[in-house]
Amino acid sequence: MLTLVVVLGLALLLLVLTILVVTILILALLLALLAALFATLLLLSLTVVLLLALLTLLAFLALLAILTGL
Repeated sequence: MLTLVVVLGLALLLLVLTILVVTILILALLLALLAALFATLLLLSLTVVLLLALLTLLAFLALLAILTGL
């Protein structure tokens, strides 16, 4: 009877540990996905900022060309 209780207790402990490990793995995966998403958004925003800077530079050069042409 005692061995049955010990075996059941160990099985329950193993089950709880397995559930904890799986939960931690799922959380880590979600965190990794969030980090990847954040990096992608950061890259996109940097690209947009660079494009805006390029457009501003082109507009400034066009204005300069018009002013020197006049």
